[in-house]
Amino acid sequence: MRLEPPTAGRGSALVVDVDPRGSAPSGGETPKSVSVLFQRGFRFEPRAVRGRCGDAQAQEGTCPENSRIGRGSAEGTAGTLAGPVKFTASIDFFLARPRSGGDLADVIVEVKEPQSNMRGSARGSLRALSAGQFGSALSFDVSGEDAQPPAGVTSVEIERVQLRVGARRSVTYRKKVRGKFVTRRRTLSLVTNPPKCNGTWLIRLSARYADREVQRDARPPCSRP
Repeated sequence: MRLEPPTAGRGSALVVDVDPRGSAPSGGETPKSVSVLFQRGFRFEPRAVRGRCGDAQAQEGTCPENSRIGRGSAEGTAGTLAGPVKFTASIDFFLARPRSGGDLADVIVEVKEPQSNMRGSARGSLRALSAGQFGSALSFDVSGEDAQPPAGVTSVEIERVQLRVGARRSVTYRKKVRGKFVTRRRTLSLVTNPPKCNGTWLIRLSARYADREVQRDARPPCSRP
């Protein structure tokens, strides 16, 4: 996991290229919820994305392109009654308006596998945390039917996940300077790195199962301006 660019105080994109098999519990158990926690100092600006995915669009898998915040893929093996089947699924991320007051935004994740025509989705909430070493969290409930394997699939093993999440948009605004209004332009970034760097930053993945919670820490490198 890394930030591009990794410079302190700069707008960036989160890039992931991992084999998650060593992080998941054995037995193929599916978590009830998954959260990504960002150390205090990361900032998120939903205005960096022009559009929003509506509720009906999220249900139908038709989120508009102007609400996109990332894309990626997942490679793995599905266990079926006919034997193991290799697959590559696309993963798309879109921004939606928050359903809960006080949240920064909601995030829609769409997963599509063209070989089987399988489709799944999940809705997460991005919220600020008031205390502790983590300043924000993106949490997904993955216990619903939309997040479960389709009929006929007995197990799913993910072998590689590649993701890039981030967005940037230039906006114009008017500002009064010496009694006159002038037009200025600035760039908004969905993700802005913490202002300080001590070598690495901390991002934690937390998965909740029926009887326990599993946590894994990533420490992407950072650099000073």
